[in-house]
Amino acid sequence: MQRTLQEETTAFERILANSQSFGVGLSEFIALGDWRLFFYTRDQLQKVKAKDVDRAATRYFVATTVSLATTFPKIARSGRDPGSSASGRAACGVPALGAGQSAEAFEPTQENIDQRTRILTLVN
Repeated sequence: MQRTLQEETTAFERILANSQSFGVGLSEFIALGDWRLFFYTRDQLQKVKAKDVDRAATRYFVATTVSLATTFPKIARSGRDPGSSASGRAACGVPALGAGQSAEAFEPTQENIDQRTRILTLVN
């Protein structure tokens, strides 16, 4: 716990030491609604105790609220991307590209996303 707090404190100090990093970091908190949240977060970090982390972990890290998403690229044994050739694309079940196309036309509809998504239930 102490090591993590020290790492986070050091990260804030490094951000403050570099004007470009400070500008980017500050803009993140501006997007949250108030630039002063940057300094508030830094100050609140020192008040975090191990029992607070344990309480939050037991409340939020339960089997019903955990999701995991992993993307596995389809790489052939040769190490080349199978999508780079027509035969490789066909082997992966990906439609062939038309002339001048660099990627397949993907429709971002919920049905298309659901069709390409595998949902598994892991056993604890």
